[in-house]
Amino acid sequence: MRLEGPDYPGTSYAATSNGWMETEVFEIYFQATFLKPAGPERPALLICDRHDTHVGLKLIKMTRNERITIFELPPHSSHILQPLDLCVMKSISAWDEELTKWQRHHIGMKLPKKEFLRPIGGVWTKINPSIVQKGFQKAGIFRFDKK
Repeated sequence: MRLEGPDYPGTSYAATSNGWMETEVFEIYFQATFLKPAGPERPALLICDRHDTHVGLKLIKMTRNERITIFELPPHSSHILQPLDLCVMKSISAWDEELTKWQRHHIGMKLPKKEFLRPIGGVWTKINPSIVQKGFQKAGIFRFDKK
């Protein structure tokens, strides 16, 4: 596993030997990518699916120390309740199209690691806060107003 980036401001990515999410990668994501944008206001909520990698003991201790609650979505509900699935992942699927184009122009070649994020560049720049917020709205998730 290796953490790379940022190739685009505010981004990072990781790769595992088998291509699947692993607990260590999710812990790095939590520390390197989730905590800073979440800001200092607590308590906070992290919404995720029920993948086993989201419930490691180290992560549970980190979320407790940070006063962050992990809320796991019910099984088979991501297509209805997962904000990123509702809006952002549609944009990311355009990345797959870009990768397919790259493969057509480079038959038999392996995409070099240094070039890995280049095809997503145009797609990534189109994902903005309003798209992400729309995903939360579609899922029926709104910021808690203490007033």
